[in-house]
Amino acid sequence: MSRMYTLRAQAGRLTRAAAVMRACRAGVAVALALAALVLILAPVPAEARFTWRTARVGQHEYVTLQSFCEFYRLPYRRLTKEETFSARNGVISVSLKHGSGIAVINGVKYTLSYDITSNEEDWLISRIDIIKLFEPVIRPQNIQGFRPVQGVVIDPGHGGGDKGATTRGGGTEKAYAFDTALRLEQVLKKAGVKVVMTRRSDVFIELHERAEMASQYKDYIFVSLHYNSASTAAYGLETYCCSPRGATSTQERGEPQYKDFMKQYGNMNDGLNILLAHEIHRQIIQLYPNNPDADRGVKRARFAVLRLNHLPSVLVELGFLSNRMDASLVDSPVHRQRLAERVAAGIFAYMARSGGPTRRIPSMQMDQQPNLRFGEVRTPTVRNPDDPVPPGGLSPETTTHKVSPSARDIPAFTNGGNRPATPTPAPATPPPPGPGTPVSATPPPPSATDKEKGAAGSPPPRTVDVPTAKAEKEKGKSGARKPSTTTPDTPVFIYPVAPIMEQNAPARMGGG
Repeated sequence: MSRMYTLRAQAGRLTRAAAVMRACRAGVAVALALAALVLILAPVPAEARFTWRTARVGQHEYVTLQSFCEFYRLPYRRLTKEETFSARNGVISVSLKHGSGIAVINGVKYTLSYDITSNEEDWLISRIDIIKLFEPVIRPQNIQGFRPVQGVVIDPGHGGGDKGATTRGGGTEKAYAFDTALRLEQVLKKAGVKVVMTRRSDVFIELHERAEMASQYKDYIFVSLHYNSASTAAYGLETYCCSPRGATSTQERGEPQYKDFMKQYGNMNDGLNILLAHEIHRQIIQLYPNNPDADRGVKRARFAVLRLNHLPSVLVELGFLSNRMDASLVDSPVHRQRLAERVAAGIFAYMARSGGPTRRIPSMQMDQQPNLRFGEVRTPTVRNPDDPVPPGGLSPETTTHKVSPSARDIPAFTNGGNRPATPTPAPATPPPPGPGTPVSATPPPPSATDKEKGAAGSPPPRTVDVPTAKAEKEKGKSGARKPSTTTPDTPVFIYPVAPIMEQNAPARMGGG
């Protein structure tokens, strides 16, 4: 009897304990719900509710210079059109000029998508430039999708029958670019960075194939190396990244056309593209510390290797072969080594910002560095077995690389040696409708012109975007296609909302 009573007492105590635990859990849940409600209903601090003061000029939206300065904590005063805006706050420096399409941010020159203009109240900066240039360069920590870099895809420009630019002495761009790429590869590998080359011999690879090849390597970056050509007076260094939607390429300027609103793979990484261009260009211009004119700036373009690329990508122009001084420098193996090391330093800076380890340029002996005999024709190499294999293995196209025959078997092209590239379809999912740069009711026809590089004065290659007989029949007497009746989606650009504060000021970018 006593035993039965004891068991009942223990059961009662367990029941009461369970009830107490259930009540505690319910109480905790109610407390958490109330706390969440308080956080939701609590007023947002005034610092985080920044409101941009905007204005429209024609079809484009701008923000006032005062609003820009308040957001980035820069000193402000009203300026006349003849003055130059130059301000710094100990962390960033910005220089602008009214009516100019040039901005200098932390010592690096950029070509803006739209010129600085004004209304009766203040200077105005394009909305696209705020979101696609200033914000990612000044505050790279806020770029979405910024993951540690796993490796680098190096693309030596041209190759095979496509010689690219040439010097008076017979040096070719394809050979200089290949030699510089080999040097860059050696520097990166010695620092422990995985490297993939789009070509390892004197062959021509289609532009869209280079982008497709690179896109198989997740979390890599793409760097295309070129040398420039224009008038004999032009010299210096340029770095290109993909133009944002709603803006023209640097070399076109003016009002955006139909093609400027089309969705491209390259625009998926707008913020990372401009940051990679910033880091590389900031390094290469250090080769000309006393010659600011040699800095031709970071520019925008829709070259095939940029707009069709899934990776953060840039195209670097390392000097003008049409200029006697630049050509003399480029012909020197020592100078090409320095160029390769400066590009590597920019890559290391970008990798460090992505969360990777800090790397330094390894010391190298000149007799250990690669040196290509210019004009040499090598047997096409399908793939270097040392190249990393992308996740999921190599596709048949990557295994063969579809290499062209040797240079002796490729006829010269009348378009400057660049073959037309078939573009890859744009992503199927359109962005949601929203505010942006308006499109005219009757957009101009899509352009059939594409460039691999932006050398002024060099004939651009023709890209056939609809290679069918029907497309040829639709050409008018002038040779241009009829205007399309469809309007592409208007891109959505969202302003940054949290201004720079004392506790979250951006890291110093250097050069300023």
